[in-house]
Amino acid sequence: MQENIEKLKKEFYKIQCKNWIPSKGLGSGAAGRTFEELLGVEENSDILPDYIGIELKTKLEQGRYPIHLFSCAFDNKPLENQRLLFSYGYPNQMNRELKKFNVTINGKKRKYFKDFTSFKLWVDYSQKVVRLLVYNKVNKMVERNMSWSFKELKSRLEHKLKLMALVTYKKYRIQEKLYFKYTKMDIYKLRSFERFLELIEEGKIQVTFKLYQQDDKMNYGKIMDKGTSFEISTDSIEDLFEKVESQEVT
Repeated sequence: MQENIEKLKKEFYKIQCKNWIPSKGLGSGAAGRTFEELLGVEENSDILPDYIGIELKTKLEQGRYPIHLFSCAFDNKPLENQRLLFSYGYPNQMNRELKKFNVTINGKKRKYFKDFTSFKLWVDYSQKVVRLLVYNKVNKMVERNMSWSFKELKSRLEHKLKLMALVTYKKYRIQEKLYFKYTKMDIYKLRSFERFLELIEEGKIQVTFKLYQQDDKMNYGKIMDKGTSFEISTDSIEDLFEKVESQEVT
């Protein structure tokens, strides 16, 4: 483990020495993808760590967006997401014939929609699953069968996130060209799966669904599923992980 950490630290120092670096892509993931390319990392699955056993994450300096941990469909049944969309999705503002379900849900308080349908996560220790609870307009629970097994969640967490490097960056744009400067790297080790479950109950780890029906002519009505993302707030990183190294521009 320590040998891999030392190798990443050396590579990070080389990247820091490059100062401002042109972006290798567009969109919200450009900083991460640029950093990975600088390390020679090819695009990989969401199951294994990015680089020599270490998962790479990037964070904008002063940014408050949650950190994506991993993606996981309900008990590995992606068709459940389609049912979720058609059962509880809401009309797309641009085309009300089509549905979308872009929602973030946690285990501390319910997420309400305009029609007063609500959603909440529940850690069911007796059945060893994390459930998505659905309540109707009169606060009666109508669904509790959509779930993730402890076994699958633990496998995802421990295979991908035993070690995590969180890289902080700055950005600026000149004449439509985007540049990044990587200023700090903190390396963490996972505390435990049990702590992961506690943080779901505390609302510090949440789940985001990004589902919608496409509106272009070629794919009209087809479902776009951008993944079911388990995320943690930046303020709660050290609740789930223990910091073991830190490297910063001097």
